[in-house]
Amino acid sequence: MSQRESRYVTATKIAYHLTSQVLPKYSHAKSPHHFELPQLAACVLMMFYLDLSYRDMEEWLLATDKVCQALSLSRVPDCMSSKKVGQKRQITKRHFLELYTHWRLRIMQASLL
Repeated sequence: MSQRESRYVTATKIAYHLTSQVLPKYSHAKSPHHFELPQLAACVLMMFYLDLSYRDMEEWLLATDKVCQALSLSRVPDCMSSKKVGQKRQITKRHFLELYTHWRLRIMQASLL
């Protein structure tokens, strides 16, 4: 019998796939490389999907092993790591809106909304 996959895992996989296609792996060549930019951007997309704060998103990730596996996270990013992605403009507004639009369309096609 095949196992069902959570809609949150599916939505996360879609978000990570899209962000990996559009964004560079790291924001800067000399950055610490703890997390990839697509991983953090996918976390932010999921945060909007779930309507969570940055801190609540961190707690949600701590509680969801399968989502962390889908993002290839070896550890959960703290709330400030995700927050920096949007606030420091590592992703331009245009890129983020474009990502969000494509992601929402894919989510709708997968009947997750």
